[in-house]
Amino acid sequence: MKNNNLNQLVFGLFVLMASLAHAQENVVRIPLKTLTKPAYDLVGLDGKKLSIADLKSQFDNKADLSKLNPSENKFWQNSDLASNQVIDQNLHNMMPSPEQGLVYDTFVGVVRELGMYAINVRPANNPNVIYRLKSGLQVHSSLLKAALLRKIGIYQESPKYYNKVKLQFKSLEEMNSFIVQAFCVSGPDETAVSCLSVDPESRGFLSQKDENNFSIMVHGS
Repeated sequence: MKNNNLNQLVFGLFVLMASLAHAQENVVRIPLKTLTKPAYDLVGLDGKKLSIADLKSQFDNKADLSKLNPSENKFWQNSDLASNQVIDQNLHNMMPSPEQGLVYDTFVGVVRELGMYAINVRPANNPNVIYRLKSGLQVHSSLLKAALLRKIGIYQESPKYYNKVKLQFKSLEEMNSFIVQAFCVSGPDETAVSCLSVDPESRGFLSQKDENNFSIMVHGS
């Protein structure tokens, strides 16, 4: 009886040790203290570009290098880009108005987890220009993200919001192809990741489908 208990104890310890060993194999250790090479484009508080030697000297003197900014470039400026309403207004004025409508160009793709899809479109009155149109459940979150990035100086073109806009197609086949690609209307498939797999009209994505004039109304883009 004692031997059986001992064997069970040894087996239990073995299983526990094996489980711990397996768990440790999947653990990614992140060191709490790291020493990495600093960025090469940092500038001082006086705007002067700092060399690696300058940065090492400051680091050795216990200076906080995280307070230094990189030199300004196309993608980042040390200013609040969201506050420049003139530039945003000029950009939005160049974009097509909802009344003018858009012409479908190409299908880009779907992010099913966010409930969003993207297409390339052209203004009805200026077919030489291409814009990216995003529509779905996370449009307002995307607008907030762009505004936040611009707020901290990261360059982002200010997106223009459309509550609804008319989308024109070349043919009925092209229009139906877009709907199938974006929403899998031929039959929702929960395993499909390349489409939203919802009924676009009952969920409010699309409305006013016109099969004679090959147009449809897109909402929330």
